[in-house]
Amino acid sequence: MGIIRMMSERVFIHRVAVEWGDCDPAGIVFFPNYFRWFDQATWRVFDSVGLTREVLRARYGNEGHPLVKAGAEFQRSARPGDRLKIDSKIERWGTKSFSLIHTVYNPDGQIGAIGHETRVWTVRKPGTDNELVGAAIPKEVMELLS
Repeated sequence: MGIIRMMSERVFIHRVAVEWGDCDPAGIVFFPNYFRWFDQATWRVFDSVGLTREVLRARYGNEGHPLVKAGAEFQRSARPGDRLKIDSKIERWGTKSFSLIHTVYNPDGQIGAIGHETRVWTVRKPGTDNELVGAAIPKEVMELLS
């Protein structure tokens, strides 16, 4: 998966209210919830330029962009009632994949976590109902998000 280009500093913002059910017995956010929020933020990036799931499927045959790599560094905990800001940006476009960075800011403005994702652009394999394959990311999509 070759690199096409690195991205600009365009940042997309997603806000999250931490609920009691998002937390572990210690009263801090249970780490898998950050990955759920990163996934939400990724979809919001596309939604912000009119590329909803329905539009992606109808216009480009896209069936989603599953994760092939994910990670996070946790720096400060968050608790119920906190309102978090997640800044997301596309760090790299490849031919069939792209990478994002999600920076989570706690209410005091301090970084709480940083997430990294690599995702693959997928379409249905011709002649199948359920099999997905990687495909070239349309240039128009890259331009809309740059």
